[in-house]
Amino acid sequence: MLGKGIREGLRRRTPALTRPGQRVRRRATALELGYLLARRLGLTSLREVLLSRRNVAFDRAVSRCLNQDVDALVVRSTACIRSLRRARALGVLTVLDAPIMHQRSLSDLLAREAAAFPSLSDSLVDLKAEAVAESLDRELDQADIIIALSNAHAHSFVENGVDSTRLLLAPLGVDTELFAFRPRPSRVAEHPPQVLFVGQITQRKGLAYLINAMDLVRQAQPDVILKLVGSAHGDILSQLPPYVVWHDAVAREHLAAHYHQADVFAFLSLAEGFAQTPLEAMACGLPVVMSRQAYGPDGPVRDGVEGFVLDARDVGGVAAKIVQLLADEATRQGMGAAAASRAREFTWERFAGKVRRDVLTVLAKRRSTSHGTR
Repeated sequence: MLGKGIREGLRRRTPALTRPGQRVRRRATALELGYLLARRLGLTSLREVLLSRRNVAFDRAVSRCLNQDVDALVVRSTACIRSLRRARALGVLTVLDAPIMHQRSLSDLLAREAAAFPSLSDSLVDLKAEAVAESLDRELDQADIIIALSNAHAHSFVENGVDSTRLLLAPLGVDTELFAFRPRPSRVAEHPPQVLFVGQITQRKGLAYLINAMDLVRQAQPDVILKLVGSAHGDILSQLPPYVVWHDAVAREHLAAHYHQADVFAFLSLAEGFAQTPLEAMACGLPVVMSRQAYGPDGPVRDGVEGFVLDARDVGGVAAKIVQLLADEATRQGMGAAAASRAREFTWERFAGKVRRDVLTVLAKRRSTSHGTR
């Protein structure tokens, strides 16, 4: 199982050759293998060391590939400062993928959560040191374009001084073949109702609020089960109540089975770039009860249509909506069907097309300006 898990991790990190002539160069793969092994074994300190070394090695390798024939460089944060600086020196357009909210906003939020829930503070692995925040700031300074995945994501950059004109808003997509819609059969008595969460098991995902809400749900539905699927951080598993069933993280192709077994998907995350698991659950036909913080306004889930959107900390409100969906089959089925239809609007082709069009537009303006000054 260990070898299979590591192979799966490497496979998911290797881009598919989807176009004729596209070439993939693999860099820092030995360090990546070591990082995946350390993560699988729960060797946190070694994992962080290998992650840092992998990022540095990969960044160095990418920077050496750059030349004046390159039109644009698209890089992911934490592994790109050398490449960004080299690209800027060559006049190459730089595009930064920063997949979560601005680090300073994130750190402030997580510090408040650590104070509110001290027993869960060791699960807040995204609470970074000031030096890391400064490094991320340097990457933002070197980027011509920053990909924002949701309105909430974009707002976190603007409130930290990033010019909104540098943001490219492009929501992620979902594979609706992998996560296929299945109409929900009527629940049978011998199968208890199930609320599902998929994601990292950490207080950044609002786990304490979800547990508190589920305690209230069980007053109305004593047999309800909460299933958590994802990698756990810190000592959080020892604090889960007995009605919670936990499954470790699984490959994406195995997630659909979990979605199809559930009645309601609950997601009370406090900070995201763009949360993919609610969209996967929607594609499978699950109604979603989720936090307003995850997407901000205009996210995939519209309140009262595909599910319900509330403040993550509104434990009573969250519980009431979950109880409503569990008790009312017609509403649950109707919202599930609407969720599957809505998810089909969020394709990977739409995401790629939006990024491609916006980057090409900026490149065209640059060339026009360059030719006009000659």
